[in-house]
Amino acid sequence: MQFLHAARFFIAGGVILVAARVILFPLVPRAQAGQVPARAAVPAAALPGPVATPVSVAPVASASTVAAYLADAVEAERKERGSEAVSAYEHALALDPSLSFAYLKLGVIYFRMGLPTKAEEAYLNAIEHGVSDPEVYLYLGYIKESQDKLDAALEYYAKAELAGSGNPVLYFNMGNVQARLAHNDKAVAYFKRAVTLKEDYTDAFVNLSIILANTGEFSDALYYLNKAEKSGYQAPERFKKDLEEKAKQK
Repeated sequence: MQFLHAARFFIAGGVILVAARVILFPLVPRAQAGQVPARAAVPAAALPGPVATPVSVAPVASASTVAAYLADAVEAERKERGSEAVSAYEHALALDPSLSFAYLKLGVIYFRMGLPTKAEEAYLNAIEHGVSDPEVYLYLGYIKESQDKLDAALEYYAKAELAGSGNPVLYFNMGNVQARLAHNDKAVAYFKRAVTLKEDYTDAFVNLSIILANTGEFSDALYYLNKAEKSGYQAPERFKKDLEEKAKQK
């Protein structure tokens, strides 16, 4: 499991801030918005799910030997022994470099081990060996975002979009990056795209509310905060009251 940060509001000196509470979510991330940006969001389904051991393997090496390494890797993953899983997948790839799914699995494991550079290399190897799933670029974008390399993150996110990803998390993460770059108009546009694709996207509603409040658009901010609450978000009472008062003044 990967840690995901979720936005929480509070007021300090008349400025809307974002605190973070940590929850668990499978694999990829979400970013905060507003004046205090957070981290990034998670695809609805973790990209490389459980991988079945192939029935047949290219005749580069003994099929039984490769299958044995893959079985060892899957078992090590099940027991959350990352280093052992990496070793087994690398042995399998040394015998048969065409096992593209093994690169995907290495990307997941390396990122969980706190090795983003090696995770990026593994995902790029997966693409080089024929993986065409646009969600791989979403993972790559989050890796760069986690390293605060925001321009590089946007480049990967743009590739995911170009490759046909319709994942609302893609637009959520693009909105988060734009918010961190203080490109509020672009951030709002991406968050709105995310909630178009996922009508109950609570986090996107919350981030829209933060950005719009910080830019003085209090009525719109209150509208999206109410949408967030209808989706299950419990807004801090002080924040909502303050927003309601400012909306009336405008």
